[in-house]
Amino acid sequence: MADIIKEAGLSAGSIYSHFESKEELLRFAATTVLEAQADFIEEILAAERAVTPSSLVDHLAKRISDMMPWHAMIQIWGEIARDSNLRQIATEMVTNVRALLTRALGAWASHHREDDTTARLLAEQAADTVLTTLHGYMIRAVIDRNIKPELLLRTLTAGLENLEQRLPVS
Repeated sequence: MADIIKEAGLSAGSIYSHFESKEELLRFAATTVLEAQADFIEEILAAERAVTPSSLVDHLAKRISDMMPWHAMIQIWGEIARDSNLRQIATEMVTNVRALLTRALGAWASHHREDDTTARLLAEQAADTVLTTLHGYMIRAVIDRNIKPELLLRTLTAGLENLEQRLPVS
């Protein structure tokens, strides 16, 4: 709460005049962040035709950096483990983001797989890889204060690009 109060520039009393509890505030923060990510993915889809897993990781990691302090997001994840209402919201939002990522990666997957079923599976697997990579990226940047996030991001996207290049084209 101290981090949230500091970031908002408001007093604790002012924060609680808008939210009845810490849990309600966390639900609002998680929903806001995930909805913003979903909107950003829609923007990427509108702007780019050839979206790859590495380009999504690159775009989204940079966007996440601008949105909120990562340690606050990780604290919210900790609350998700104990708050079933927050977990339900997070599960729903992550499911929606995963569906958007899968859709975003559809053309890329179709380029590598001839039939629709295996292309869809590849897009879903790549969406899971993007989500997990982003989560790991944030956690690593918070835990290891000696790491340079920009260098880590370049390393992650280069690794994904290497895998993308190894996939056969249908």
